[in-house]
Amino acid sequence: MLRERGDVLFQRSLIISLALSCFFLLISALVSRWDWFWGFLWGAIISLFHFQLLYHSVTRWLQHPGVKVKGGLVREFLLRLLIAGLLIGLGILYLPLNFLALALGLFLAQASLLIKIMLGSLKPEKG
Repeated sequence: MLRERGDVLFQRSLIISLALSCFFLLISALVSRWDWFWGFLWGAIISLFHFQLLYHSVTRWLQHPGVKVKGGLVREFLLRLLIAGLLIGLGILYLPLNFLALALGLFLAQASLLIKIMLGSLKPEKG
């Protein structure tokens, strides 16, 4: 049950993220600033990847409550942070990125969750 709800949540976040990325692509094309698009896209990829890793680690820890949680979560958090830092570094080195757009893309998973919550709260409750 938890896994199914999390998969649906991630899929909806991915759809909202793709919609926001398309919007940002349109804005970038209108002003001819492709570094904005590449920065936003790279940040969005890192954000969604980080969100997916976080989701899998939390569901794994919730399904096995007897395992030492604190040390494992800290270790996995540091690993996710290291991976995100490496991906950001590679993007800065090899892609023409705008840093503000990169920062906006890094908040994409959180923004898509916020949009989902706001849209969900506007719909009437069933039942």
